[in-house]
Amino acid sequence: QPREFAPGQSMGICSSTVKTANLVIGEDGTLKQKAMPFSAYTIEGRHSGIPLGTVCVFDNKSKKKPISEAIAEMDLKAIGGKISGAMPRVGVVIDTNGIVRPIFDGNASVLDADDLECVGLIDAAANVYVATTSTGSTHVFKIIVDKATCYGVGKISAEHIAKGQLPVPKDESTQWNAANRTNIEATAVFKDSTGQDMIFWMGRGGDGKKYSWTYQAPFNYKTGNITEERLIQEGQLANTAATMGLKNWRNASAMQVHVESSKTEFYWVTAYDGEEDGHALNLWGNQLSEENKRAFKSAIMKATYPVIGIPTVEVISAYEGVKIEAIMLLESSGKVDSIVIGSDDEGLGSLIGSQPANATGGAVFVDLAYNSMLYNAIPKAKFGTSGLAPPGAFASTFV
Repeated sequence: QPREFAPGQSMGICSSTVKTANLVIGEDGTLKQKAMPFSAYTIEGRHSGIPLGTVCVFDNKSKKKPISEAIAEMDLKAIGGKISGAMPRVGVVIDTNGIVRPIFDGNASVLDADDLECVGLIDAAANVYVATTSTGSTHVFKIIVDKATCYGVGKISAEHIAKGQLPVPKDESTQWNAANRTNIEATAVFKDSTGQDMIFWMGRGGDGKKYSWTYQAPFNYKTGNITEERLIQEGQLANTAATMGLKNWRNASAMQVHVESSKTEFYWVTAYDGEEDGHALNLWGNQLSEENKRAFKSAIMKATYPVIGIPTVEVISAYEGVKIEAIMLLESSGKVDSIVIGSDDEGLGSLIGSQPANATGGAVFVDLAYNSMLYNAIPKAKFGTSGLAPPGAFASTFV
Protein backbone atom coordinates (compact mmCIF):
# COMPACT_ATOMS: atom_id res chain seq x y z
CA GLN A 1 0.00 0.00 0.00
CA PRO A 2 1.35 3.50 -0.76
CA ARG A 3 2.53 5.42 2.29
CA GLU A 4 3.57 9.04 2.07
CA PHE A 5 4.69 10.94 5.14
CA ALA A 6 6.08 14.46 5.32
CA PRO A 7 7.72 16.02 8.36
CA GLY A 8 5.18 17.88 10.50
CA GLN A 9 5.43 20.15 13.47
CA SER A 10 3.85 19.15 16.75
CA MET A 11 0.61 20.99 17.55
CA GLY A 12 -0.74 19.79 20.87
CA ILE A 13 -1.86 16.17 20.84
CA CYS A 14 -2.69 15.87 17.14
CA SER A 15 -0.61 17.38 14.38
CA SER A 16 -0.28 15.51 11.13
CA THR A 17 0.74 15.80 7.53
CA VAL A 18 0.15 12.08 7.12
CA LYS A 19 -1.64 10.96 3.98
CA THR A 20 -3.99 8.07 4.71
CA ALA A 21 -5.27 7.48 1.17
CA ASN A 22 -5.13 3.71 0.51
CA LEU A 23 -3.25 3.15 3.77
CA VAL A 24 -4.09 0.02 5.78
CA ILE A 25 -3.10 1.01 9.31
CA GLY A 26 -1.72 -1.85 11.37
CA GLU A 27 -1.48 -4.45 8.60
CA ASP A 28 2.22 -5.06 8.04
CA GLY A 29 2.92 -8.43 9.59
CA THR A 30 5.05 -6.79 12.26
CA LEU A 31 2.77 -7.17 15.28
CA LYS A 32 5.17 -7.68 18.17
CA GLN A 33 2.84 -9.59 20.49
CA LYS A 34 1.07 -12.80 19.56
CA ALA A 35 -1.32 -12.64 22.54
CA MET A 36 -2.83 -9.78 24.52
CA PRO A 37 -0.35 -8.79 27.27
CA PHE A 38 -2.90 -8.03 29.99
CA SER A 39 -1.37 -5.92 32.76
CA ALA A 40 -2.25 -4.87 36.28
CA TYR A 41 -3.56 -1.40 37.12
CA THR A 42 -4.61 0.42 40.27
CA ILE A 43 -7.57 2.59 41.25
CA GLU A 44 -6.41 5.38 43.56
CA GLY A 45 -8.05 8.24 45.42
CA ARG A 46 -6.21 10.90 43.41
CA HIS A 47 -3.93 11.02 40.39
CA SER A 48 -1.86 13.99 39.25
CA GLY A 49 -1.50 12.59 35.73
CA ILE A 50 -4.93 13.90 34.68
CA PRO A 51 -4.77 17.56 33.52
CA LEU A 52 -7.37 19.73 35.21
CA GLY A 53 -9.62 21.22 32.56
CA THR A 54 -9.67 18.00 30.48
CA VAL A 55 -12.92 17.97 28.50
CA CYS A 56 -15.02 14.78 28.52
CA VAL A 57 -18.06 13.69 26.52
CA PHE A 58 -20.57 11.02 27.54
CA ASP A 59 -22.69 8.77 25.33
CA ASN A 60 -26.09 9.37 26.92
CA LYS A 61 -29.07 8.99 24.61
CA SER A 62 -32.11 10.70 26.10
CA LYS A 63 -33.29 14.21 26.81
CA LYS A 64 -31.22 16.02 29.41
CA LYS A 65 -32.76 18.27 32.04
CA PRO A 66 -31.33 21.12 34.07
CA ILE A 67 -29.87 19.85 37.32
CA SER A 68 -32.38 21.84 39.39
CA GLU A 69 -35.28 20.14 37.60
CA ALA A 70 -33.68 16.72 38.02
CA ILE A 71 -33.22 17.25 41.75
CA ALA A 72 -36.84 18.30 42.06
CA GLU A 73 -37.88 15.14 40.22
CA MET A 74 -35.85 13.03 42.60
CA ASP A 75 -37.56 14.67 45.57
CA LEU A 76 -40.97 13.84 44.12
CA LYS A 77 -40.39 10.31 42.92
CA ALA A 78 -37.48 9.07 45.05
CA ILE A 79 -36.64 6.38 42.50
CA GLY A 80 -33.76 4.54 44.13
CA GLY A 81 -32.20 7.84 45.12
CA LYS A 82 -31.31 8.53 41.49
CA ILE A 83 -31.66 11.73 39.51
CA SER A 84 -33.14 10.06 36.48
CA GLY A 85 -33.43 13.14 34.29
CA ALA A 86 -29.88 14.50 34.44
CA MET A 87 -28.06 13.33 31.31
CA PRO A 88 -24.61 14.93 30.99
CA ARG A 89 -23.31 15.28 27.45
CA VAL A 90 -20.11 17.21 28.08
CA GLY A 91 -18.15 18.17 31.17
CA VAL A 92 -14.82 19.36 32.54
CA VAL A 93 -12.47 17.60 34.99
CA ILE A 94 -12.03 19.95 37.96
CA ASP A 95 -10.20 17.78 40.51
CA THR A 96 -7.41 15.20 40.56
CA ASN A 97 -9.86 12.64 41.96
CA GLY A 98 -11.67 12.71 38.60
CA ILE A 99 -14.64 14.91 39.49
CA VAL A 100 -16.34 16.20 36.35
CA ARG A 101 -18.44 19.35 36.35
CA PRO A 102 -21.15 18.69 33.72
CA ILE A 103 -22.07 21.53 31.40
CA PHE A 104 -25.81 22.13 31.25
CA ASP A 105 -25.85 25.87 30.49
CA GLY A 106 -25.62 27.45 27.06
CA ASN A 107 -27.14 27.16 23.60
CA ALA A 108 -24.69 24.68 22.04
CA SER A 109 -26.20 21.76 20.13
CA VAL A 110 -23.76 19.42 21.88
CA LEU A 111 -25.81 19.77 25.09
CA ASP A 112 -28.67 17.80 23.51
CA ALA A 113 -26.70 15.49 21.22
CA ASP A 114 -27.36 11.74 21.45
CA ASP A 115 -24.56 9.15 21.67
CA LEU A 116 -21.51 11.41 21.67
CA GLU A 117 -18.40 9.34 21.01
CA CYS A 118 -15.47 11.76 20.63
CA VAL A 119 -14.34 15.30 21.33
CA GLY A 120 -11.37 17.20 19.95
CA LEU A 121 -9.71 20.54 20.62
CA ILE A 122 -9.81 22.92 17.64
CA ASP A 123 -8.41 26.13 19.15
CA ALA A 124 -6.97 26.19 22.68
CA ALA A 125 -6.77 29.98 22.93
CA ALA A 126 -10.41 30.40 21.87
CA ASN A 127 -11.65 27.30 23.78
CA VAL A 128 -13.23 25.83 20.63
CA TYR A 129 -14.02 22.10 20.49
CA VAL A 130 -15.81 19.69 18.17
CA ALA A 131 -17.70 16.64 19.44
CA THR A 132 -18.96 13.86 17.18
CA THR A 133 -21.71 11.26 17.54
CA SER A 134 -21.81 7.61 16.49
CA THR A 135 -23.73 8.61 13.35
CA GLY A 136 -21.16 11.23 12.34
CA SER A 137 -22.95 14.39 13.46
CA THR A 138 -20.52 17.16 14.43
CA HIS A 139 -21.16 19.72 17.17
CA VAL A 140 -18.75 22.65 17.34
CA PHE A 141 -18.87 24.69 20.54
CA LYS A 142 -16.97 27.13 22.70
CA ILE A 143 -16.50 26.66 26.45
CA ILE A 144 -17.02 29.74 28.60
CA VAL A 145 -16.12 29.85 32.30
CA ASP A 146 -17.26 32.69 34.51
CA LYS A 147 -14.84 34.17 37.01
CA ALA A 148 -14.21 31.85 39.95
CA THR A 149 -15.71 32.74 43.31
CA CYS A 150 -14.82 31.85 46.89
CA TYR A 151 -17.10 28.83 46.42
CA GLY A 152 -14.92 27.42 43.63
CA VAL A 153 -15.11 27.21 39.83
CA GLY A 154 -17.42 29.73 38.16
CA LYS A 155 -20.35 28.74 35.96
CA ILE A 156 -19.32 26.77 32.88
CA SER A 157 -21.38 27.07 29.69
CA ALA A 158 -21.16 25.93 26.07
CA GLU A 159 -21.79 28.41 23.24
CA HIS A 160 -22.97 27.09 19.87
CA ILE A 161 -20.77 27.56 16.80
CA ALA A 162 -21.93 24.98 14.23
CA LYS A 163 -23.54 21.62 13.61
CA GLY A 164 -22.62 19.43 10.64
CA GLN A 165 -22.44 15.89 9.27
CA LEU A 166 -19.49 13.71 8.29
CA PRO A 167 -19.89 11.56 5.15
CA VAL A 168 -19.97 7.78 5.53
CA PRO A 169 -19.64 4.91 3.02
CA LYS A 170 -22.50 4.57 0.56
CA ASP A 171 -23.69 1.29 2.05
CA GLU A 172 -24.12 2.84 5.52
CA SER A 173 -26.76 5.25 6.79
CA THR A 174 -26.56 8.17 9.22
CA GLN A 175 -30.22 7.64 10.26
CA TRP A 176 -30.53 6.36 13.81
CA ASN A 177 -33.21 3.72 13.13
CA ALA A 178 -31.76 2.43 9.85
CA ALA A 179 -30.79 -1.23 9.68
CA ASN A 180 -27.47 -0.25 8.09
CA ARG A 181 -26.77 2.60 10.54
CA THR A 182 -23.13 3.62 10.64
CA ASN A 183 -21.21 3.35 13.90
CA ILE A 184 -18.32 5.79 14.40
CA GLU A 185 -16.52 5.61 17.74
CA ALA A 186 -13.14 7.04 16.72
CA THR A 187 -12.39 10.51 15.37
CA ALA A 188 -9.37 12.79 15.69
CA VAL A 189 -8.84 16.44 14.78
CA PHE A 190 -5.48 17.99 13.95
CA LYS A 191 -3.75 20.63 11.84
CA ASP A 192 -1.60 19.76 8.84
CA SER A 193 1.75 21.42 8.06
CA THR A 194 0.00 24.37 6.40
CA GLY A 195 -2.22 25.02 9.42
CA GLN A 196 -5.33 23.53 7.78
CA ASP A 197 -7.77 21.94 10.22
CA MET A 198 -8.18 18.24 9.44
CA ILE A 199 -10.48 15.52 10.75
CA PHE A 200 -9.94 11.75 10.74
CA TRP A 201 -12.91 9.41 11.33
CA MET A 202 -13.54 5.70 11.00
CA GLY A 203 -16.04 2.88 11.46
CA ARG A 204 -16.02 0.90 14.70
CA GLY A 205 -15.52 -2.39 12.90
CA GLY A 206 -15.40 -5.71 14.71
CA ASP A 207 -18.26 -8.22 14.38
CA GLY A 208 -16.11 -10.45 12.19
CA LYS A 209 -14.94 -7.63 9.92
CA LYS A 210 -11.31 -7.79 8.83
CA TYR A 211 -11.01 -4.00 8.49
CA SER A 212 -12.57 -0.71 9.52
CA TRP A 213 -12.92 2.00 6.90
CA THR A 214 -11.07 5.28 7.55
CA TYR A 215 -11.68 8.76 6.12
CA GLN A 216 -9.61 11.93 6.40
CA ALA A 217 -10.41 15.39 5.02
CA PRO A 218 -9.98 19.14 5.62
CA PHE A 219 -12.45 20.40 8.23
CA ASN A 220 -14.21 23.76 8.47
CA TYR A 221 -15.15 24.20 12.12
CA LYS A 222 -17.23 27.29 11.30
CA THR A 223 -19.72 25.07 9.41
CA GLY A 224 -19.08 21.77 11.17
CA ASN A 225 -18.46 20.06 7.82
CA ILE A 226 -15.52 18.94 5.73
CA THR A 227 -14.56 21.47 3.07
CA GLU A 228 -15.07 19.24 0.00
CA GLU A 229 -15.97 15.55 -0.36
CA ARG A 230 -13.55 15.17 -3.28
CA LEU A 231 -10.70 15.76 -0.82
CA ILE A 232 -11.56 12.73 1.33
CA GLN A 233 -8.69 10.27 1.68
CA GLU A 234 -10.00 6.73 2.14
CA GLY A 235 -8.07 3.99 3.90
CA GLN A 236 -8.52 1.06 6.30
CA LEU A 237 -7.60 -0.09 9.80
CA ALA A 238 -6.78 -3.76 10.22
CA ASN A 239 -8.55 -5.82 12.90
CA THR A 240 -5.49 -6.53 15.02
CA ALA A 241 -7.40 -8.33 17.78
CA ALA A 242 -8.61 -10.86 15.22
CA THR A 243 -5.00 -11.65 14.28
CA MET A 244 -4.55 -12.81 17.89
CA GLY A 245 -7.54 -15.12 17.61
CA LEU A 246 -9.82 -12.88 19.69
CA LYS A 247 -13.48 -12.82 18.73
CA ASN A 248 -16.10 -10.07 19.05
CA TRP A 249 -13.65 -7.27 19.84
CA ARG A 250 -14.53 -3.82 18.54
CA ASN A 251 -11.86 -2.76 16.12
CA ALA A 252 -11.67 0.94 17.02
CA SER A 253 -13.28 2.73 19.95
CA ALA A 254 -10.81 5.64 20.06
CA MET A 255 -8.01 7.05 17.88
CA GLN A 256 -5.26 9.69 18.11
CA VAL A 257 -2.39 10.61 15.78
CA HIS A 258 1.08 11.90 16.61
CA VAL A 259 3.65 13.17 14.12
CA GLU A 260 7.38 13.70 14.50
CA SER A 261 9.84 14.67 11.79
CA SER A 262 10.97 11.06 11.35
CA LYS A 263 7.74 9.11 11.88
CA THR A 264 3.97 9.11 12.23
CA GLU A 265 2.27 7.21 15.06
CA PHE A 266 -1.34 6.04 15.18
CA TYR A 267 -2.72 5.19 18.62
CA TRP A 268 -6.07 3.42 18.82
CA VAL A 269 -8.13 1.27 21.17
CA THR A 270 -9.67 -2.12 20.46
CA ALA A 271 -12.20 -3.26 23.07
CA TYR A 272 -14.35 -6.20 24.12
CA ASP A 273 -17.85 -5.71 25.56
CA GLY A 274 -18.67 -9.03 27.21
CA GLU A 275 -22.18 -7.95 28.14
CA GLU A 276 -22.99 -8.50 24.48
CA ASP A 277 -21.71 -12.09 24.92
CA GLY A 278 -23.80 -12.70 28.02
CA HIS A 279 -21.25 -11.86 30.74
CA ALA A 280 -23.07 -10.25 33.68
CA LEU A 281 -21.48 -7.38 35.57
CA ASN A 282 -20.88 -7.49 39.30
CA LEU A 283 -22.41 -4.14 40.22
CA TRP A 284 -21.39 -4.62 43.86
CA GLY A 285 -17.72 -4.73 42.88
CA ASN A 286 -15.47 -2.39 40.96
CA GLN A 287 -13.62 -2.90 37.69
CA LEU A 288 -11.07 -5.16 39.42
CA SER A 289 -13.58 -7.88 40.37
CA GLU A 290 -13.18 -11.18 38.52
CA GLU A 291 -16.66 -11.02 36.96
CA ASN A 292 -16.02 -7.56 35.57
CA LYS A 293 -12.54 -8.52 34.32
CA ARG A 294 -14.24 -11.23 32.25
CA ALA A 295 -16.86 -8.79 30.95
CA PHE A 296 -14.67 -5.90 29.76
CA LYS A 297 -11.25 -5.96 28.11
CA SER A 298 -9.34 -3.29 26.17
CA ALA A 299 -6.02 -2.79 24.43
CA ILE A 300 -4.21 0.38 23.39
CA MET A 301 -2.51 -0.23 20.04
CA LYS A 302 0.16 1.73 18.19
CA ALA A 303 1.25 1.60 14.57
CA THR A 304 4.48 3.46 13.75
CA TYR A 305 5.28 4.49 10.19
CA PRO A 306 8.83 5.84 9.82
CA VAL A 307 9.68 8.12 6.92
CA ILE A 308 12.47 5.65 6.16
CA GLY A 309 12.20 2.09 7.42
CA ILE A 310 9.74 -0.70 8.18
CA PRO A 311 6.39 0.01 9.88
CA THR A 312 5.69 -1.69 13.20
CA VAL A 313 2.55 -2.55 15.14
CA GLU A 314 2.40 -3.20 18.87
CA VAL A 315 0.11 -3.44 21.87
CA ILE A 316 1.03 -0.60 24.23
CA SER A 317 -1.13 -1.98 27.03
CA ALA A 318 -4.05 -4.32 27.62
CA TYR A 319 -6.38 -4.22 30.61
CA GLU A 320 -9.22 -6.35 31.95
CA GLY A 321 -12.29 -4.90 33.67
CA VAL A 322 -12.39 -1.65 31.69
CA LYS A 323 -13.96 -0.82 28.32
CA ILE A 324 -11.71 2.00 27.14
CA GLU A 325 -13.48 4.39 24.79
CA ALA A 326 -11.30 7.52 25.07
CA ILE A 327 -7.59 8.29 24.90
CA MET A 328 -5.64 11.55 24.92
CA LEU A 329 -1.93 11.95 24.23
CA LEU A 330 0.23 14.20 26.42
CA GLU A 331 3.50 15.43 24.94
CA SER A 332 6.88 16.46 26.29
CA SER A 333 9.54 17.93 24.00
CA GLY A 334 7.55 16.93 20.93
CA LYS A 335 7.21 13.27 21.91
CA VAL A 336 4.30 11.37 23.46
CA ASP A 337 5.07 11.19 27.17
CA SER A 338 1.89 9.68 28.59
CA ILE A 339 -1.56 8.50 27.57
CA VAL A 340 -4.71 9.64 29.37
CA ILE A 341 -7.37 6.92 29.38
CA GLY A 342 -11.15 7.08 29.89
CA SER A 343 -13.49 4.08 30.18
CA ASP A 344 -17.21 3.56 29.68
CA ASP A 345 -18.02 0.62 31.91
CA GLU A 346 -21.80 0.82 31.63
CA GLY A 347 -23.41 0.16 35.04
CA LEU A 348 -20.01 0.32 36.76
CA GLY A 349 -19.54 3.92 35.66
CA SER A 350 -16.22 5.21 34.37
CA LEU A 351 -12.55 5.42 35.31
CA ILE A 352 -10.06 8.05 34.14
CA GLY A 353 -6.32 7.68 34.48
CA SER A 354 -3.00 7.66 32.68
CA GLN A 355 0.06 5.57 31.98
CA PRO A 356 3.55 6.21 30.56
CA ALA A 357 3.58 5.97 26.79
CA ASN A 358 6.66 3.75 26.74
CA ALA A 359 5.46 1.26 29.37
CA THR A 360 3.44 -1.92 28.99
CA GLY A 361 0.68 -1.49 31.54
CA GLY A 362 0.96 0.33 34.83
CA ALA A 363 -2.06 2.60 34.47
CA VAL A 364 -3.23 4.55 37.52
CA PHE A 365 -6.95 5.34 37.55
CA VAL A 366 -9.38 7.29 39.68
CA ASP A 367 -13.12 6.67 39.81
CA LEU A 368 -14.49 9.51 37.71
CA ALA A 369 -18.08 8.29 37.83
CA TYR A 370 -18.31 7.61 41.57
CA ASN A 371 -16.61 10.84 42.61
CA SER A 372 -18.64 12.84 40.10
CA MET A 373 -21.81 11.23 41.46
CA LEU A 374 -20.95 12.37 44.98
CA TYR A 375 -20.23 15.90 43.74
CA ASN A 376 -23.17 16.29 41.35
CA ALA A 377 -25.78 13.85 42.76
CA ILE A 378 -26.04 12.27 39.29
CA PRO A 379 -25.93 8.43 39.09
CA LYS A 380 -22.51 7.10 38.12
CA ALA A 381 -23.94 5.13 35.18
CA LYS A 382 -24.63 8.49 33.49
CA PHE A 383 -20.88 9.22 33.33
CA GLY A 384 -19.77 6.79 30.60
CA THR A 385 -16.71 8.56 29.23
CA SER A 386 -16.55 8.23 25.45
CA GLY A 387 -14.17 11.05 24.50
CA LEU A 388 -11.38 13.20 25.96
CA ALA A 389 -9.77 16.45 24.80
CA PRO A 390 -7.06 18.69 26.28
CA PRO A 391 -7.82 21.77 28.38
CA GLY A 392 -8.24 25.09 26.61
CA ALA A 393 -7.24 28.50 27.94
CA PHE A 394 -10.37 28.51 30.11
CA ALA A 395 -8.66 26.08 32.51
CA SER A 396 -6.35 28.83 33.75
CA THR A 397 -9.31 30.29 35.64
CA PHE A 398 -9.34 27.40 38.08
CA VAL A 399 -6.10 25.45 37.71
